[in-house]
Amino acid sequence: RTDTLFPYTTLFRSSVVKDSILFPRVVIGQGAQVEYAILDKGVEVADGVVIRGTAEHPVVVKKGETVTEDIYS
Repeated sequence: RTDTLFPYTTLFRSSVVKDSILFPRVVIGQGAQVEYAILDKGVEVADGVVIRGTAEHPVVVKKGETVTEDIYS
């Protein structure tokens, strides 16, 4: 398992992050799951949302976006 979390990243207790890179000011909501993803600065993931890529095709979320629906690759 490889995770890179930059400073000022917020993860709620019930959220799960695996094999991902989270840049500064990323917020992962309660119950959200992030796996094989790269989340740029200021991304917000809503409560309960699932973002799941693969090792070969990680999900990339651009700077400042808010994710309110599940994303799979």
